[in-house]
Amino acid sequence: MIFLVIICRQFLINTCQGKTVMLETRINVPTEHQSIALTLADTMESCGLDSKAMFQDAGVDPAVVYSPDTRVVGESMQRIWKAAVEASGNDALGIVFAEHFRVTALHGLGIAWLTSDTLYDAFERLVRYFRVICTVGDVVIVDEGETLQLWLKLPIPAGIAVDASLDAGLALFIQLCRFAMDSSFCAETVTLQRKPPLNTQKFYRFFGCPIEFESTENTLVFNRAILDKRVPTANSSLARANDEVVINYLKRFDQDDIISQIYGAVINALPSGVPTQEELTSTLGISQRSLQRRLAEKNTTPTKTIEQIRSDLAKQYLSERHRSIGEISYLLGFSEPSNFARSFKRWTGHTPNHFRLNLDRN
Repeated sequence: MIFLVIICRQFLINTCQGKTVMLETRINVPTEHQSIALTLADTMESCGLDSKAMFQDAGVDPAVVYSPDTRVVGESMQRIWKAAVEASGNDALGIVFAEHFRVTALHGLGIAWLTSDTLYDAFERLVRYFRVICTVGDVVIVDEGETLQLWLKLPIPAGIAVDASLDAGLALFIQLCRFAMDSSFCAETVTLQRKPPLNTQKFYRFFGCPIEFESTENTLVFNRAILDKRVPTANSSLARANDEVVINYLKRFDQDDIISQIYGAVINALPSGVPTQEELTSTLGISQRSLQRRLAEKNTTPTKTIEQIRSDLAKQYLSERHRSIGEISYLLGFSEPSNFARSFKRWTGHTPNHFRLNLDRN
């Protein structure tokens, strides 16, 4: 996933005098957010390791670790993970990493997580904005009705990434859930591709559920009902504000993330009506053909993408009790509340009022 990015040799790594050069505009190589490097440095220090020296040995300027919103080349992070596990002798280092993570990191994504209406909404944000954390791999949600699986997908063969970096990914997701709900929160089961670690008790104590080692996938399996409970710190307005922070960050650091660019453009345009493809491409500064091609690569279309954005926003606005149905209709670009109601029923199977009533029951 994020902390475990292995870079194929066809990618070019920018270096200067043996040190990794941070990317300040377009991301051309797989990278990770600086907060991941900072958390790993804190983890290493807690194990009695000299993180600055080890980062330098891996070709990363230690100053970068403390420079907000810079990014570190993924291959360098893998070298650091490998060296840290070997030097500490701790094959549960990924679990220790999650315990050191600060929820205020990740350029607004952590706060957006805490203020999401439900954990399911939070995981949807994680999927949507995963590239803030890492620019290789994907987080995939598989909804099976009573259970939900969160898959950590990497475009590299199993066994290449440092085990601890994979452990850190899944453990971090659980830690984020505990920040939002309570410290006892657990998944139903965890599956890891890695072989059983020497310190298995550390894993079982942290996850608090059955763990399947040497699995075919890296996944977390949750009881869906738990994910649908309202987060105590939910605040839709604050979540939306942090969505904007994340979207702007992605615009700056990842010009290839066309979905996030569209999301920001559509949010701004909707009160004046649903933007046409022509208006959207004008805002984004690309041709209609380019827009269609780039979305086709993600198995979607401009129309489907805009509909999904309106559906997402509708759910967020409906959770804000002070907003009337008429106001929400306007904010989503509908001329009449009745048109909004019909569209919302098509998107979710519920009327806006019924959806809001179910929120009250949860």
